[in-house]
Amino acid sequence: MSCCGGNRTREFAIGASAPSTTGQPMPPAPASVAVFRYEGHGSLTVIGPTTGRKYWFEKDGAELAIDIRDRAAVAQVPRVREMRLA
Repeated sequence: MSCCGGNRTREFAIGASAPSTTGQPMPPAPASVAVFRYEGHGSLTVIGPTTGRKYWFEKDGAELAIDIRDRAAVAQVPRVREMRLA
């Protein structure tokens, strides 16, 4: 019986690079959202000035992921506190 004649095929994704063999961990991706918690009474809607998105905090203790581009503005809203980046 004959084999394939040594013509082995390999698949490569375009733009993919070979895996690193240096043992170095990949750097973390930059945060794309910031998580904020509402510490007030009732509900609150904040409109992000950069994205135009409406962020609705339903009740006291509600946490929302806020687009990183709106982060600075939302951080200035009373009774809304940044918890972490994600």
